[in-house]
Amino acid sequence: MSKMPRIRRAVPAALLASAVVLATPAPATAGPPEYRVEILPIARALDISDSGIIVGSDQGNAVVLRSGSITRLPPLAGDVSSEATAVNDRGEVAGTSTDASGVFRAVIWRGGEAVALGSLGLPRSSVAAINNRGHVTGFADVLDATGRPTTHAYFWDGEMHDLGTLPGQNQSVPFDMNDRDQIVGFSGFHAVRWEADGTATDLGTLAGRNAIAQGINNRGQVVGVGLSAVGPPHAFVWTRGSYTDLGTLGGFTSSASRINDDGLVAGQAGTANNQTHAVVWDDGRAIDLHPVGASFSVAGAVNNRGDVLGSIGTATGLAAVVWRR
Repeated sequence: MSKMPRIRRAVPAALLASAVVLATPAPATAGPPEYRVEILPIARALDISDSGIIVGSDQGNAVVLRSGSITRLPPLAGDVSSEATAVNDRGEVAGTSTDASGVFRAVIWRGGEAVALGSLGLPRSSVAAINNRGHVTGFADVLDATGRPTTHAYFWDGEMHDLGTLPGQNQSVPFDMNDRDQIVGFSGFHAVRWEADGTATDLGTLAGRNAIAQGINNRGQVVGVGLSAVGPPHAFVWTRGSYTDLGTLGGFTSSASRINDDGLVAGQAGTANNQTHAVVWDDGRAIDLHPVGASFSVAGAVNNRGDVLGSIGTATGLAAVVWRR
């Protein structure tokens, strides 16, 4: 492994706090007329490419759903289960392989076979994203300065590179990566953006409290969740040093999971009757995706066609879904 600890800071936290824009919750549509919802034939759907390839897991196996056809991807030799967590527009799939003791390792599938991405010295590792260059990010277990295990973000380009942490912290976790090899996540409950060379930019916090970056697009816009000026965690968009609070659907909390290159944000938000609804924010306008009759809904991914991936609660349990325009 190689460690690349160079750190630089963006706008100071005090200035970021003053740059927060508090958005009045936009009126949501009564139902999503722009979208139709489709229940998927797999248990968990975790990522979607621009061409509509969906990956996830079903019955303990990583799966790829393409044009209605399901392909199952095996774990590493000797392991017992697998899960696909990321796919790019070339159809490359990455995820995890888990052994009988529950230890999971980051893998990429080549020719239908799982290939381990390596480690940062301890067995466990995961995959958060794969970009169109075939580069991967996720977290891996390491030993901190005191000899205790913790997690660090990594960048993989054929070799696993330790991205380290912000100064004074011992943990970092990434969630997404764009095609410029910019990676976002958190360290010490500050949102962070890493470059491929390991340079880390502290994006500060929402309203001066905390922030977790969960998605980044190719324009460098970042989305995530942080404690808001009014208290509860709210979804945000970070653009060129400024945080915008996306508000809720009339409830207390919200969270943004991903953002596409047009700035369409997918996530979930609380309603006035204390439900959690999947939502997309389109140029600041909240569109409630919640299907009639569902007990809850969440959105975890969005592609550049505007397809939104998530899950809903039904009378028979959890269902993976995609919303299409």
